[in-house]
Amino acid sequence: MKKGRFILVGLVLVGTLCLLLVGRLVYRIPGDSMAPTLVSGDRLILKRIDSTHRSLQRGDIVFFLFPARSKDSPHYGKSFIKRIIGMGGDKIEIVEKKVLVNGQKIEESYATFVESTIYPRTKVYSGDQFQREWESARFEGFGGKDIRDNFGPIVVPQGHLFLMGDNRDRSFDSRFWGPLPIQNVSGYPSQIVWPTSRKRKFEL
Repeated sequence: MKKGRFILVGLVLVGTLCLLLVGRLVYRIPGDSMAPTLVSGDRLILKRIDSTHRSLQRGDIVFFLFPARSKDSPHYGKSFIKRIIGMGGDKIEIVEKKVLVNGQKIEESYATFVESTIYPRTKVYSGDQFQREWESARFEGFGGKDIRDNFGPIVVPQGHLFLMGDNRDRSFDSRFWGPLPIQNVSGYPSQIVWPTSRKRKFEL
């Protein structure tokens, strides 16, 4: 009798857990590109995007499929997590590590810099050359210091996003691999569940 009761309680607990995790996914942060907001080893519960969720907006942290141009990319099929800085139609420029959206410097209390060095732009681009090379991910394969701290200006194509990691000097993001199609976004972080010392919920 007691054994049956324990089994029933166990089934109820498992069922409750399954209900809580419907539409959710547990994800382990693999690096520090989003530090200090998210650090290596953090376990997150991700909320999947569905038709009932509000639309995306600047400042959101999102989980997405990397926009690989071919299966030969070392990032093909991998998922990333970054922060939305620009939406379709926004003009983005970075001047000495300061981000400007539509000509206005944005306040970024979440951003951090681990290097005081500011790398200058060494190549001169003519006309819309920078925009074209950025959209085609021409900057993905090199070291990136040439555009890390001084970038653009570019205009985010409609239906796409411009994302960056909070740890600006250690993030592989839209500066290098270009715009992200909105349909690649699959979810948001709901909360950090591990380690317990870093437990927190995110506003969705």
